[in-house]
Amino acid sequence: MNSRPIDKVVAHRARSIKTRPVTHNPIAAAGVLIVAILTAGSGAAQSWSPLASGTLEHLNAVESGSFPDCWVVGDGGFVATASDCASFTTVPVGADNADLTSSARGSSSDIWVGGENGVVRRRVSGNWELLDIPGADVTGERFQLFSRSSGASWAVGDQGSVYRNPTGAANGWQLSTTAAVPLYGGSGFIASTAYVVGAGGLVLETTDGGTTWNPLASGTTADLHGHVPGPAGSQLVFGDRGTILKSIDNGVTWQQKPTDTTAALRALSISPQNADFMLAVGDGGVIVRSVDGGETWCFLHATLDHLRGVDMLTNAIALVVGENGVILRTDDGGGVCHATPLDFVFADGFESGDLSLWSTTSP
Repeated sequence: MNSRPIDKVVAHRARSIKTRPVTHNPIAAAGVLIVAILTAGSGAAQSWSPLASGTLEHLNAVESGSFPDCWVVGDGGFVATASDCASFTTVPVGADNADLTSSARGSSSDIWVGGENGVVRRRVSGNWELLDIPGADVTGERFQLFSRSSGASWAVGDQGSVYRNPTGAANGWQLSTTAAVPLYGGSGFIASTAYVVGAGGLVLETTDGGTTWNPLASGTTADLHGHVPGPAGSQLVFGDRGTILKSIDNGVTWQQKPTDTTAALRALSISPQNADFMLAVGDGGVIVRSVDGGETWCFLHATLDHLRGVDMLTNAIALVVGENGVILRTDDGGGVCHATPLDFVFADGFESGDLSLWSTTSP
């Protein structure tokens, strides 16, 4: 007896109907198609709603910083905001069409965005100030911003640079250290403890505001894309090959947590309501969820577009962003868990507007 789950069977039947003419029993075939539409729609379409982004540029980060409004940044200097984290409006920041990779937010009004060629803009009293990292326009280094300090920011680059700006001034950037490999993300405070991560499983820690940096043995060779503080003083890093590592002893040892995916995970967010609730997103539309502090993870179905950013606003409300202007929002925690990622269920992929109802954002 065929033991494939019913959602796989229905999905594959729906695809076969759409790719070859129906030559017999059209009434029965139509019935299968209707079941397929209802099955797909009852899964992801209701749990993840597409929001209009107004662009086809790739979107790289989304952030609320635990505030009511949300900010999204992307390629081509794209920045948009929504006071309700639902209806986005494009904001000109004078980024000269540079690809913006990240944002950092220390308060409700202190917002930094940055990306390639060291381009950095900071919003102060409603105005956007130019805070470009010196020399990066020549080297072409691509930076990620992060900070948990108001009026200050860290920046790590794909040529190994680590900069700190403790004052928020245009001339405030200070080179803290240079790693031997590309750096892709980090987390922490300007004046005390911070972490940066990068290629080959590199994790660096400073406890003195960047005066000295010490490597932590992550135990992986996967490229790491980010670090986040977890529940009960734990730490999490994530990256290529579906890697999620957790440390409960300040980074001395790390445990790999099973995610059942080999996709690169590009972003991870923890709920401000309950730190046990987490979402991570990545290539191929992978979204995985944990409700036990990162110990176990399950798949959520939403899209096949590569995803690059995620932000949990509450335990139930979250936004994800990705390529081709995709913004998706859930208000129910992302829906039910599935045994396999979406690209296993629909092996050849569905396009936006498909009858499957697995649709993405319309700009």
